[in-house]
Amino acid sequence: MMKRTGETVKPTSTMKMRTIAVLLAATLSATATPLADAAVVTGNYSGLPVENIEAGRTVQLTIYKTAPNPFNDVPDGELPPGGVAGATFTVERLGGYDLTDAAVWDTFPTLDISDTDTAEVLDAYTAVTDASGNAVFQALPQGLYRVKETAPDDPSKDYRVSAPFLITLPVADADGSSWAYEVTITPKNKPHQPGPGSSGSSGGIVPIPIPIPIPVPAGGSSSSGSSTGTSSQVTDKPETPVEKEKRPTKGMARYLPDTGADVLVLSLIGAVLMLLGFVLLRRRRNSSG
Repeated sequence: MMKRTGETVKPTSTMKMRTIAVLLAATLSATATPLADAAVVTGNYSGLPVENIEAGRTVQLTIYKTAPNPFNDVPDGELPPGGVAGATFTVERLGGYDLTDAAVWDTFPTLDISDTDTAEVLDAYTAVTDASGNAVFQALPQGLYRVKETAPDDPSKDYRVSAPFLITLPVADADGSSWAYEVTITPKNKPHQPGPGSSGSSGGIVPIPIPIPIPVPAGGSSSSGSSTGTSSQVTDKPETPVEKEKRPTKGMARYLPDTGADVLVLSLIGAVLMLLGFVLLRRRRNSSG
């Protein structure tokens, strides 16, 4: 049952069946665009004359809510997902948007829902989803509508709600050949946000990346350390200067090992002894001859 704020709206007589425009969630939102910032849902109206809209004809709107995947595991600390029944959808007809004016339709591709925050609300209607996830609005006046969802008041379940969006009633049908007055739309739920304390949430604490030590060659330094208590940072040791071996650089002594004695003096003494021996040997030969 659909209710209008302040009064009850009675369904109109049965209308001739027209093509049902099924606008999938992809129509509401591209992958990189949040639903709250999506353009107006209009259907395929490109090239379709607004003069063909039947003045005064009401529109039936069905909002279909998809059920969560029953095979998804519930992370520790999170509530189980809620069902599709009991969600309340509110549709508000906004003033200042005349659908018989082609210039107004030209503004819809760039019109965000935030642009309608100060718009006048002409009418407001509510409908609650049934067990199948359908919220049906009968006999809505033509216009631009702002749609909002409210989850059931059940703290024991995690209900996924859709972001607010805008839609024209009527919308163009799928092939852009006519205006549809019986519309079914499937909004996409907001991205799931894990609750505080769950295994999928940081609980408001920003995780600090653990630095990974990078091996460095000897003589270098590391800019990160280990968080496990054992430091893997390479500590630089001051290079111990190696004293160069002192070796003589002149004469034969430069080829002799360094024993700590004065090699030059010993060489001179040796030369003198050899000369003395040579003199004594020569005298001995002369004496015997």
